[in-house]
Amino acid sequence: QDRSELDSPHGRLTFGVLLVQDLAIVPFMLLVAFLQETPEESELVAQVGVAGAKLVVLFVIIFLVGLLVLPHFFGAALIRRSSEFPVILGIVSALAAMWLAEELQLSPALGAFIAGLILAGTPFASQIRGDMAPLRYIFLTLFFACTGMLADLSWLIESYHWLWTAGVVTGIVLGKTVIVWLVAMLWNQPRRVSIAAGLCLAQIGEFSFVIGAEAISAGLLDENLFQLLMTSSLITLLVSPFLISKARPTAKIMDGVLGGVGT
Repeated sequence: QDRSELDSPHGRLTFGVLLVQDLAIVPFMLLVAFLQETPEESELVAQVGVAGAKLVVLFVIIFLVGLLVLPHFFGAALIRRSSEFPVILGIVSALAAMWLAEELQLSPALGAFIAGLILAGTPFASQIRGDMAPLRYIFLTLFFACTGMLADLSWLIESYHWLWTAGVVTGIVLGKTVIVWLVAMLWNQPRRVSIAAGLCLAQIGEFSFVIGAEAISAGLLDENLFQLLMTSSLITLLVSPFLISKARPTAKIMDGVLGGVGT
């Protein structure tokens, strides 16, 4: 967005994939929840059904309250006239959805995420986004500060862990770039656009930290594997601005080297 590339072909493709990746947190959080107890095959099917039913209940309740109750109870005009009410509404909705998810034995982060999806479809979504912008910047900063604290620098320099981390980071960046490149071309995207989108998507998204934290608390990951994944993901986020800034010129050079057919 800062580079005015959000409406470019590779920008639209990148943004669309990022939205789908954010939505993918829902099935992955459910997967972590029912893998926690390592059930038998029959129990696994039952747990998938129970988790899916809980998710439907959570979504329906938040949907009914967010789209049917709140607008009629308070009135959209009242919300638009007030500068404080949208902030209160957004915070209360998120906290209530988190509490409901906790009661259903689902992740509170999942409840807050669904609340955001529901509020985005309300008539006063733009007002809430605008008035909550200062809080968004504060919590976003806190989120990434807490995320950075997940990395253990002393672990990184022990027993050649930095070599493993460098290998994983290289595999992530190259692997994701090539996969996005090939898949985009499979869907008839120009080669230059596909390469640029691959470079923009070469990082691990921030929701992976939420899933990783849930997985280690559920005992699905050991400490070494968790540190390897988290440290590698953090490094890919650090190099992401450089990759995005070089995506278009690099794609142009690579397209030229490969013959320029995909321009």
